[in-house]
Amino acid sequence: MIGVLTKYNINGVDYGSYILGNDISTVKEIARSRGLNEEIESQIMEVHPIPDYMQLSDSDFINRLPEILHTVTFLSFIAVKANTISAEELLNDEGLIHELAHLLANIDGCHKKSLICIRDLLKHLQEKAIGCYEPV
Repeated sequence: MIGVLTKYNINGVDYGSYILGNDISTVKEIARSRGLNEEIESQIMEVHPIPDYMQLSDSDFINRLPEILHTVTFLSFIAVKANTISAEELLNDEGLIHELAHLLANIDGCHKKSLICIRDLLKHLQEKAIGCYEPV
């Protein structure tokens, strides 16, 4: 996929990210709308986006839950800052972060239905984290 590398700062520490897209003016608009005060650090180039965990088998999904939770936290940060999703939507009793916490706390009690639900919530978050999975 093509896009740009970006940089943003939190409490004096620089962090890197990316925005997928092939038009620099659109990418700049998205950088502004994401609300991170991102600086574009590259020209349009090949970038390696966050893995799409939707493609994992159920057992691989469960085995990679800590990694998935880290990614969900990052995507949530982007989507909340961009006002494309609310903290309530992520944290309520049926929200993605809450459901992942349930899954991490009791993997043996996990049913296929809850994994399907979590995958649906993850897909929704991926759509709301603009520039992370789909080119802009």
